[in-house]
Amino acid sequence: MVFYIGVDVGTSSARAAVFDQDGKFYGMGINQIKIRNPRTDYYEQSSRDIWSSVCKCINAAIKSANIDPLLINGIGFDATCSLVSLGSDFQSIQASDDPEYNITMWMDHRSHVEASLLSKSGNSLLKYTGGSISPEMSIAKVLWMYKNNADYHKIKYFIELPEYLTFKASNSTKRALCSLVCKWGYNASAGNGWNKEFLSSIVKESDFADLFDKFGGFQDGKPDFSRPGEFVGNLTKQAALEFGYPQLEGISVGGAVIDAYAGAIATLASVQKDFNNMESKMAIICGIQCIIIGTSSCFITMTKNESFTNGVWGPYKDVIHEGYYSMEGGQTLTGKAIEVFLSHHPSFSSFKAYCKENGKNEFEELNSAVISNSASLQFTAELVSDIHILPDCHGNRSPIANQSIRGMLMGISLIEEGYLPLSLVKYYYATILSLCYSSRHIIESLKLPISDLYLSGGLSKNSLWCQSLADVTGCNIYLPTVDPDAAVLLGAAMCGAAASTGMLNAMTQMSKVGDEIKPNLKTKEFHNLKYEIFLEMYKFEDHVRRKMQKLNKDP
Repeated sequence: MVFYIGVDVGTSSARAAVFDQDGKFYGMGINQIKIRNPRTDYYEQSSRDIWSSVCKCINAAIKSANIDPLLINGIGFDATCSLVSLGSDFQSIQASDDPEYNITMWMDHRSHVEASLLSKSGNSLLKYTGGSISPEMSIAKVLWMYKNNADYHKIKYFIELPEYLTFKASNSTKRALCSLVCKWGYNASAGNGWNKEFLSSIVKESDFADLFDKFGGFQDGKPDFSRPGEFVGNLTKQAALEFGYPQLEGISVGGAVIDAYAGAIATLASVQKDFNNMESKMAIICGIQCIIIGTSSCFITMTKNESFTNGVWGPYKDVIHEGYYSMEGGQTLTGKAIEVFLSHHPSFSSFKAYCKENGKNEFEELNSAVISNSASLQFTAELVSDIHILPDCHGNRSPIANQSIRGMLMGISLIEEGYLPLSLVKYYYATILSLCYSSRHIIESLKLPISDLYLSGGLSKNSLWCQSLADVTGCNIYLPTVDPDAAVLLGAAMCGAAASTGMLNAMTQMSKVGDEIKPNLKTKEFHNLKYEIFLEMYKFEDHVRRKMQKLNKDP
């Protein structure tokens, strides 16, 4: 028996899990990580805190698995696309004004000005980013540091969080190709990989050499990078001791990936054990199922040929498997949208208090109420025929790619009494459906023959959401055999296995499919109509926003 460790660093926690060579789950460890929000749009973390948390959760995972650590052959990492700033001795360099916090998080939007300047450049690179640059991309964050961080001159290394983890594990400063291509604007066909013309609206010509030096890891003028799961190095003695298992010294460390891509790696080969018909498949990694906190959802598909779609990131070459292009769409703060619309209902606070006092799961209570209140209808979705929601409260990532868009709720009625009135139930289900319509919008924008959706992440535990997604998109839904929350960890473990077996073998051997959900064709006409209204709401939102912007610009 051979085992592999997968490590995932998400928005609010670090997790590690142990799997065998067939993808069977054996044990997990989890540890919370700190987030600092010093001002609007600023979100920061500490690399020291994160590595300490990673070490603790690896130790806990191995103990939980109750296996001989000598049977562990490899370790792989994934993490959020967050920017780590380090000095010449790899010490922390502050992201703003606290030396401990040297990570600019993925959801940090302080670089919106830099992102806008890059987006307006008209550079050919923009066709690979859906036509614009998001402030969530690290290239925009780097340029904010260049312009605004007083300690910029102290920074020796800008490094993405996934490969910071492989660096701590192996002492290798190799960058991850997944990070470079998806978040840094790297293009192998352009000189040293970086398009100076693209950056010239912000960076002085005399500063380029120093900037590229901070990108680090160069070999023959280009970044020294690892592909997903490619052997990076051996686990160091120091890292093994920090994990609490010196026996792990020397195991293989696989090339890291961004967290969403680990979810795609874990699921896309779970039904057909090859890479044929990839254009019909899409992985959806849908974050935490939590009404209080909700991360973004990512939509990833693979093609053999380049395909460009406005508002969708990519095509990104070789970021999952060599010879394939990946396309990535996204919803920003999916779970947070549920909280936002429910919080507008006066009964939401009392409902949360009731669930807490009685040990009830909020989603289970809401889902049960949706089903019971729609029992006399032809199908469940008829319950919200009079409520329409636009869920983009923090801007639209895909396919419109406009951070100025805001959410809408149409269908407010008089409020009934009780801790869980019907109107609150409708708000909830209408929001769930709006996220499904948004998913359909992303899928249709790709113009690919997508028929199968492979889900992972916490929200895929929600049976109402899964069935609604199938009904709205008309696609078959496939769930992993492992807990959906652990699928990203499985993808990371596959990166650890791929360091010795190859990515294709790791993906086909270790991934398995669980439940399959078919669309209810009786709902097709209803959802088509609701989807038309959904798209019309975007047009109205844009119309109103432009009118008010014009008013504000008038003398």
